[in-house]
Amino acid sequence: MHRHVELDYPPEFDLSPNSDNFLIVLLGKHGGAGHLREIKHSAVRFHGSSYFSARSIAEKKRMHLQTHLQILSYLTRIGDIENAKLMLTNKFTQTANLFLGS
Repeated sequence: MHRHVELDYPPEFDLSPNSDNFLIVLLGKHGGAGHLREIKHSAVRFHGSSYFSARSIAEKKRMHLQTHLQILSYLTRIGDIENAKLMLTNKFTQTANLFLGS
């Protein structure tokens, strides 16, 4: 569930091809995620007409890598070194290895 908060979108957001992943980082600054038991599970629809779904696997990997680079750049720029280190050692490393292995 997303919070209803006003966000200041940093320049790195506009350079990120997968803004959904970046949005989670921006919303996380306003508190943790929540779960409402009374709301049923939703499903993710995959269809070939969306910007991301229509891409090849190699292109999706490149887009994830570029997004994670922008998130890392943002966290470093705002001085959130703790989360930048976590991003670098966990998510970014996994994404880079996936991309380089393709």
